[in-house]
Amino acid sequence: MRQGSPRPWTATAAALLLLLVGCGGGSGKARSGVPSNPPRAHDPVTKFAAAETGLHDDGEFALDGTTVWVSTQEGLKYNDVATGDSGIVKVYAGRPVLQKPQLGAPVVARVAERTVVLSVAPVTRPGTGTRVTTYTIMLLAVDARTHEEVWRTEIPSDAFATGVDLKIAGVDGDTAVVTYGADMTTVDLTTHRMVWRKPNAPSVVAVGVGTIAVVASDRFLERQVYGLSVANGERTWT
Repeated sequence: MRQGSPRPWTATAAALLLLLVGCGGGSGKARSGVPSNPPRAHDPVTKFAAAETGLHDDGEFALDGTTVWVSTQEGLKYNDVATGDSGIVKVYAGRPVLQKPQLGAPVVARVAERTVVLSVAPVTRPGTGTRVTTYTIMLLAVDARTHEEVWRTEIPSDAFATGVDLKIAGVDGDTAVVTYGADMTTVDLTTHRMVWRKPNAPSVVAVGVGTIAVVASDRFLERQVYGLSVANGERTWT
């Protein structure tokens, strides 16, 4: 469900865009070689405050053109800093997630001739009667141009824990690699189905060219980098 509403970070996100495209100078006329609007002298910039983006409270973000996308516990927020259009594509409400994972940035990908923004969020459905409470990861795909939901699918999960990373580690072709803590799952972005799941998986370093590069510590606590196949999760190189 798409729900548009003004966002407090619209103005500050617009300021971010101005920093990206550069500032234009004035066009005042000059007389006798003296500019009519002489520039003011400033000390050189030494640092930028993170708060100036206005997005730091919501989490990591992705920038596609002039649109900023942010994954939140409630859904995928967007703000077009050029037009001011903003809103949120909400995930299933379920029960409020008390233990909130640390969400990663959305991922912009090209799937089936369409540019989509992929996001994940935790969903808890309380049990009733003999039915137990279930926990799932909602993978949401939103059209990057229209800001409308394209599809969604669910990934079974264990109970959520505050501070544990939940993110899309990468996309390779039509496959997304989703990680929650030490659990790794791949999803086919054309069928929207889970392909395979690997519990107690090593940390993902990069995803691409049919391979998931991971890093793990051996019994001597030495870090080792090796590859897993995107197709089946099997080890491909060391």
